[in-house]
Amino acid sequence: MGKQLFISDFIGLGNRLEALAFAYTIRDHFGHAIVLDWPELDSFRVEGTRRGPMRLWHRLNSIKLRDCDQATFESLGCYRNIALRGLTGAPVEEVACAARRVAGDLRLDPRLAQAVRTLFAGAQQENRPVVGLHMRRGDFLGANLPVFDTTNRYAAVPDWWFRWAMEEIRAVRPDTLFYVAGTGDPAALPWLATFDCLFLRQESRYRYKGPTHASAADPVGELFALACCPAILATPASSFAHWAANVLGMPAHVFLPRAMTRQDAPEMVQPTEKCAVFADWVNATRTNPPSVPVNLRDVSGWAQLPQTEWIAT
Repeated sequence: MGKQLFISDFIGLGNRLEALAFAYTIRDHFGHAIVLDWPELDSFRVEGTRRGPMRLWHRLNSIKLRDCDQATFESLGCYRNIALRGLTGAPVEEVACAARRVAGDLRLDPRLAQAVRTLFAGAQQENRPVVGLHMRRGDFLGANLPVFDTTNRYAAVPDWWFRWAMEEIRAVRPDTLFYVAGTGDPAALPWLATFDCLFLRQESRYRYKGPTHASAADPVGELFALACCPAILATPASSFAHWAANVLGMPAHVFLPRAMTRQDAPEMVQPTEKCAVFADWVNATRTNPPSVPVNLRDVSGWAQLPQTEWIAT
């Protein structure tokens, strides 16, 4: 066997996709074949990679790559095997280009692809706009706090902000449908029933870190469905939201709570910088620099039909 680069199930799906973009740059420079050991490969595949674990003998002439500076990156050609555990290390422009190539190489399982198309078929036929919600729970905490504080590394967007933002959207476009994705059980949020909501009806086979972190629906299907939405109420600093909003499908309008927004005075902002890689997304969404306050009546292009044509199988 030639040179190989292995990515295991070492972190969440969005972060592993970002690691895969980094892996593409390593393959470009040094020729390593990419081998993935991910449970979600039952739901999608990546063209140009293969599936398999890193075996004991692969540790010979190997490196476990976490933090990667320029000198380390330049040395990677010396290693026959690489166990990748990091997200960055190549020039940002190269990783951004590689992320777009990863997106083009993803092939969704036909069963899931049909489920996503069916999910949005009614909205397309009835000419109703769809706004996605990414409600990250589990390791993102604070969904019930009265202040949203993005200086906390893993701050969950509060339920009250989502509800307020959905009401703002409905006031402008009463016919809007909301596609709800994320971790946790949406049945635990009875206030969602006051809105016209869509849910992907494909049960998840993956349990990850327990019921609060797991998704009720297939997370791969949810990622692709969220990426079909022209506008997304997103979770800051979430790589899952980044890949749905900025990498897969067409770029979405992203609406976020302002840093330090309060329940008694909620605010909505839009990032003004292009977020080509996850690090850009973290910088643009955690403290909102730079961002602009959003008046939905002044924002054009967000109230659109979902787009499913880009999904490949």
